[in-house]
Amino acid sequence: MKKKNILELYFLKGKNSCYPHFKKDNHFTKSFLQSRVFGSLLFVSFFLFNGCFSIFRPTPVLEDDKSDLLKIDKNFILLNENLTPVENPDFSNLDQKVKSLQKAKSFYELNNLAVYGAKLSYIESSEEVFKKLQKEKPQEMVPYLNLLRVYYVLDEYDIAKQMLNNFYKVNVTNKSKIFEFMQYLKATNRSEEYVIFLDVVSNYPEYEIKALEEIGFYFLSTRDLNLAQSYFERILTIYAYYPTALYSLMQIHSTNESWNSVITMGTPLKKEKNKGKEYYSMMAKAYYELGDYQKAIKASEEASESEKIFPEFLKVWRDSLLSNDIRASLKTLNKYFQIAKKKNPSLKENEFFIVNTKEGKGTLSNLINGY
Repeated sequence: MKKKNILELYFLKGKNSCYPHFKKDNHFTKSFLQSRVFGSLLFVSFFLFNGCFSIFRPTPVLEDDKSDLLKIDKNFILLNENLTPVENPDFSNLDQKVKSLQKAKSFYELNNLAVYGAKLSYIESSEEVFKKLQKEKPQEMVPYLNLLRVYYVLDEYDIAKQMLNNFYKVNVTNKSKIFEFMQYLKATNRSEEYVIFLDVVSNYPEYEIKALEEIGFYFLSTRDLNLAQSYFERILTIYAYYPTALYSLMQIHSTNESWNSVITMGTPLKKEKNKGKEYYSMMAKAYYELGDYQKAIKASEEASESEKIFPEFLKVWRDSLLSNDIRASLKTLNKYFQIAKKKNPSLKENEFFIVNTKEGKGTLSNLINGY
């Protein structure tokens, strides 16, 4: 989904100077995780003019009906008096709830007031309340999680990262709190917000490699291979032989049919005990496609027993043997083919073992020689 920015805030001059209005600004640039999905906002903090104050201001106009997105969003966290999350929170009658909490003073009431206000699109006022709570109890996650959700729904990722960076700095000596924050985002399926936080902590050496790895895995899962590749390559600039990064890049290059790159990434992994379950499949395929049939055969032979029973693997092994020598025996493959056939009865022996007939040998010879 294409991300857009919300509107720039200006203050009206004149009698009603406490109330903001919004004006569209088309000069914002977009950037997050190498200019893909994240945007930026010209943030105007809202302090009060002329000593006047109102907890919530008139609802601003948001692009792309962001008001509706905020209203229906179910990821905001309400608190009980003991600061535990409310189970099955009730977000009905929001206007009435906001009015009932206008004189709120306690931490949990102010959090809930800011949540209700955000869902009614009182963005600046809610933001101010959440920030106040963050200063009051900097190690309490909920105001950070709620304000993160506001920024996320409005596509304001750069500001979200600034806030998350503050959270990290406050908790830099409390790794369990940082881990708890990340685990909450994962457990509640707030995947993109999790990636935003990973992007923040990736700037700190103690989290850098693992954060980059997690981001790379995320983009692999979304099939954004170019972005995934960029993050795994960043890991290799820090640690040139990081096994997970090398293997993940093998997968990406194999998908892209960049066979030389598969070999380049795979070669340093030869001495690793845990290479990855498709390591030899990718190496054999790469060598085969590059015409190095003997190395393709060797990679096939070195594969684990579990890897050898996959039909695609067996086809590469077979073709490597026959391309290297049209008279080569395929008896070794029969054992694994029979296991594969039990799992997939649609496999046909006469099609796989094509060289068992004179006609098959002729056909295969023509294919190998490009006729």
